[in-house]
Amino acid sequence: MYCKKCGAPNKNDANFCESCGTQLSKSKTAHNNKKRTGARFQNTKSDRSISVKSLWVGAVVIIAGLLIYSIINTNSSRDYTASNAINNFNTGSPAVEAKVYEIASKFVCGCGSCGEESLEVCDCNFAIQEKQFIRTLVQNSTSDAEILNAVSKKYGGIKSDISVDKSLKSSPFNTPRSNIKLAATFNDRVEIYSQFECPCGQCGVDELKDCTCNHKNGAIEVKSFIDSQIALNLYSVDEIVSQVASKYGGKKL
Repeated sequence: MYCKKCGAPNKNDANFCESCGTQLSKSKTAHNNKKRTGARFQNTKSDRSISVKSLWVGAVVIIAGLLIYSIINTNSSRDYTASNAINNFNTGSPAVEAKVYEIASKFVCGCGSCGEESLEVCDCNFAIQEKQFIRTLVQNSTSDAEILNAVSKKYGGIKSDISVDKSLKSSPFNTPRSNIKLAATFNDRVEIYSQFECPCGQCGVDELKDCTCNHKNGAIEVKSFIDSQIALNLYSVDEIVSQVASKYGGKKL
C-alpha cells in the first residue's frame, strides 16, 4: 500500500508509513476483505441451498416412481387373478395323485405352445384341464389302458415310446360321455358368469362376472365352482348353468 501523504510504498499490514510515519488508512483494504468474505459466504449458502433442493427433488421422484409401480403392479395382479386364474385341483389322496402323475408322464402337454413339455410337470391352463380329466378317470376306477386311450383320443400328445391298445377304442368309460364333444371350456366362463347375479346378497354388485367379493356363496366361491366343473371336461354350458342355479341360485330371469 502507498502512503497518501508522501507516496512511499509500505507493506500491506503496516500501520504507519515507514518513510514519514503517517498513520496508514486500512478502510479500503478492510472493505475489500469484507466484500470478499461476504461473497464467499453467499456462494456457500447458495451451493448449500441448491444441494438441499436437489435432495428433495430426488426423493420426491423416487417416492412417486414407487407409488406408480405399486399401483400398476396391484392392478395387473388383480386383473390376472380375476380373468386368468384356473384351479389346480388335487384330491388329497396320495394314491390318486401318484396315479395321475404316472399317467400324465406318458404324455406331452397338448396345448401346442409349451414346447412339448412333459404333462406331469407342465402347469399351463391346458395341462391343468388335461390332468383333471385324467384325475376324474382315475377316481372312477378306470383302467390304465382305458385312460391312456381316452386321453390320447381327446388330447393327443402321447409319447412315442408309449403304446395304446387300439382294441379299447370303443370301450365304455366310467364317466359321462354323452356331452364330451359339447363340454364347456374355459372360453365359456364369461358366458356362464353372465347368466348369474352375485348370490351372496351382501356386496350390492348385480353382475357375477363383475363381482370379486369373498363372502359366503359370493363371487369367488361361485366362480371357483364353475371353473372346477369346466375343468372336469364332462359338462356342457347348460349343464353347468343348471348346477350353479341349483347349488347357489342367482340365475337371471
